[in-house]
Amino acid sequence: TATNCGVTTNPAAVIVNLAPIISTQPLSTQQLCLNATTNNLQVIYTNGTGLPSYQWYVNSTNSTVGGTPINTATYNIYSPPSNIAGTYYYYCVISFVSGGGCPSITSNVSQVIVHPYPIVNITGGATICLLESSNINFAFTPTSGLYDITYTANGQSFTLDNFNGSN
Repeated sequence: TATNCGVTTNPAAVIVNLAPIISTQPLSTQQLCLNATTNNLQVIYTNGTGLPSYQWYVNSTNSTVGGTPINTATYNIYSPPSNIAGTYYYYCVISFVSGGGCPSITSNVSQVIVHPYPIVNITGGATICLLESSNINFAFTPTSGLYDITYTANGQSFTLDNFNGSN
């Protein structure tokens, strides 16, 4: 063995980048009727290095695992559809292509509930004389929920706001 052997190396630098975080998460939940305008889902991140790419996913469960990528949803803002009734869960994955040690971050889940149009069965009513009354019954399917009812009597329009469909 040799004595007094030494090795000289070049200096190495370690760059520590701040981890990216999502500073603006998408709405936690929204409920709307079929074909109504949805609120946009938006994510905004801070820190991170490189150019971000966005991919929104839809899932049938409240999870960021196992979602289906939405082909046209590749920006930080996504407007979910409301043309099919059901409960949908959306989330966004932001990836940083050039790396920097922080490959991707995932948003919180946003729940979107699209309610179907109710079916209304109206019964009752009769031909009556002046100053008499007659009951009119509204039956809703689905039975749960609050409904706004607008009806016309004697040429005048009336509104019942937040009518409980289960009553």
